[in-house]
Amino acid sequence: MAPTSRPSPSEQRKIIKDLFQASGAMGPTDTFYVVTFKWYRLWKEYVGFDEDASDTSSNGSSGNTDKKKEKEKDRSKDTFSNGNGAMEPDSIDNMDVIAGNAASSPTDPSPRLRANLQEDYHYTLVPESVWNKLLEWYGGGPPLPRKTIQEGKEGKAVYKVEVYPLRLKLMNTRKDGSLHLGSEVEISVSKKLTLSDLRTTAKAMMSLETNNTRVWNTLNTKDVWGKEMKDANKTLEEYGLADEQRVLIEVQLDDGSWPHDLQASKTNWGKKLLGFFWSGTPSTKETYHSSSSGSQHGGSSYTSGYSASGYYTPTDEYTYVESGSQST
Repeated sequence: MAPTSRPSPSEQRKIIKDLFQASGAMGPTDTFYVVTFKWYRLWKEYVGFDEDASDTSSNGSSGNTDKKKEKEKDRSKDTFSNGNGAMEPDSIDNMDVIAGNAASSPTDPSPRLRANLQEDYHYTLVPESVWNKLLEWYGGGPPLPRKTIQEGKEGKAVYKVEVYPLRLKLMNTRKDGSLHLGSEVEISVSKKLTLSDLRTTAKAMMSLETNNTRVWNTLNTKDVWGKEMKDANKTLEEYGLADEQRVLIEVQLDDGSWPHDLQASKTNWGKKLLGFFWSGTPSTKETYHSSSSGSQHGGSSYTSGYSASGYYTPTDEYTYVESGSQST
């Protein structure tokens, strides 16, 4: 957004303070914006944001008032300096709080923040109305919107800004039931999002043709499917989802069956088949001897690894006897 002509520093200060006051107490679903503290500090110094509004003594003497008027006069003349030597800041530049190359994806336009940032040291939070006005005056960005969430139980609940929402990697299944490895998209969602809402988000982000999906939490599991998340009203926080983890969106097939069930059926069938080929009682040890000369008693020997059923049994043993030695 290209900046517009800016009011004087004192006018900026008044407008922004009024917007802060009008925003009121933090509530549900409010939107705040992350602003790099380095830029915000420069702007506050430039407009004298933290100066006392009255700047007068308790006895009402006019000395300090006159000084304040002179200061404001200097500021109104000079848009590059505030009269105290503080220079007007350039456009907003949030790059110092953004991780990596700040790349965003079509499914997640908001760049991620660097880890372990501290409020009022690395960044500050401003209401949406304040951000819009600063952006109008100075331009820059990128915008880093964050929503408020409710913490605590009813009656003692407080609202806070979720500076670090969950970033999840979603993957779905193909119509033939296989995992669609090329379907992965990364999204940024609140940890307070319910499973039902996640399904809705996944459908939109992945352009799914059906609402009939099942969701699998693959965290801390060797199974590619993980554990199914069934309670639609539980939040992602309650499910214990972690940042950057993969979540599998299973899409019901046209015939009403589910890919996971088909895969499980194939796995069980394979185990039964493997068990059949590996069945049987281990055979009695038999030592066979061979040598390059064809002698029955020289050369190397091995114990039979096949049972009476004719299939290899892994518990059978081999015994090797070096040439010229006697087997035991």
